[in-house]
Amino acid sequence: MSTVYYGDAICREKMTSLMTEMGLPDWLMPLQDVQEFRYEKETGYVWLKQRKKKVHKIEEIGGRLISYDTVITAYIEPKKIRKLTGVKAKEFIFWITLDDIHIDTPSTGTITLKTRSGITKSFTALYNNHWRVIDRCFLEQKVHNLYSLISVEGTQLAQ
Repeated sequence: MSTVYYGDAICREKMTSLMTEMGLPDWLMPLQDVQEFRYEKETGYVWLKQRKKKVHKIEEIGGRLISYDTVITAYIEPKKIRKLTGVKAKEFIFWITLDDIHIDTPSTGTITLKTRSGITKSFTALYNNHWRVIDRCFLEQKVHNLYSLISVEGTQLAQ
């Protein structure tokens, strides 16, 4: 049986609550002017209708632009969104349709975006009362800079 809600405030509240319940960061779906939200608990099927298409820059995944169509559908389960429609990510000059989003176990802290063609992109995720994602390349650069600083300080101390 499907539960249906109408109106922006209640629809966004229910979607945010569902994302939290499923262990997913709520910033994955920064919706606006939501007219209708449907959720089938038995199957995990979600259907959203927004007044207009929205393009949002998500800082948590390296400032990527994500496009949300007026109608978005998906199957949501713990730590995973499957068969996603209506959501695209901009990579260079191309808009690529996203199909799956999944969160690895908290110990690895990785969020992976997958396209219909099988291309994946992973981001390191940190969870501390809210989700914060750091692009893996950015994180590796910060670690490299930290090691360089430690070795420079270690050399200075040895002198």
